[in-house]
Order: sequence, then structure tokens, then C-alpha cells
Amino acid sequence: MSKKASKGKFYGAWSAFLNTLMEKRRLKPKQFATLLKEKHNNISQYLSGIIRPPITKLSAWSERLDLTSAEKDEFIRLAELEYTPKNIRDELDRLASDLTKVKGVARNALRRLGVNPSEHGL
Repeated sequence: MSKKASKGKFYGAWSAFLNTLMEKRRLKPKQFATLLKEKHNNISQYLSGIIRPPITKLSAWSERLDLTSAEKDEFIRLAELEYTPKNIRDELDRLASDLTKVKGVARNALRRLGVNPSEHGL
């Protein structure tokens, strides 16, 4: 399987998450690389989406980054999406779009009934 990243709707979500983790910790890419015991060039390529996440290293990285359980789950989920075939990512994108539309309709219906949508998780 190629290390090269593929383009698509979900492309870049893991890279963006990794970048956010780096910014939260106020680390420069070189410091981040040292913390993760990774080559600086690799970190730059992960951050820019040039190469896909190193699935086998993510658990160790999660520990070094001191991620919460929820952060670790999201970190790994987004990394796995980078390996998901394009047709599956396209279908996930379509379903996410449909869900957004359905939630909008539900929010409007609740408002017309005088109900606050946020009370129902919308």
C-alpha cells in the first residue's frame, strides 16, 4: 500500500488534527518531530498531507502526545480515513451531507412547534 496521500473530501482531516495538536502544545515542527521521535521532514510531509499517517506508530504517538481517550480515538479514526478507498469516502461525504440537510429540516420543524432544537441535540 502506498504511503502517498490521496485527494478527497476527507483528505487532510488527519493532517489538520495533527497540526491542531502541535499548535495546542505550542510546538514548532522540529520540536514536534523530536517529541514523536520522527524525522522533521516526515512531520512536514504529514502536516501537508503529502504522505499518509503511519498507522503502526499512532498508539506510541498518542502516548507521547498525552492524548485523552477521545483525542486518541479521533486521531486514529482520522488516520484510518486516509486509507479508506475513494468510493467509500465519497459515500461518507454524501451521507454526511444528507445528515446535515435532515438535521436542518428537523431544527426548522421544532422551531415551528415552538421547541428549542438544542434541547434535542440539534
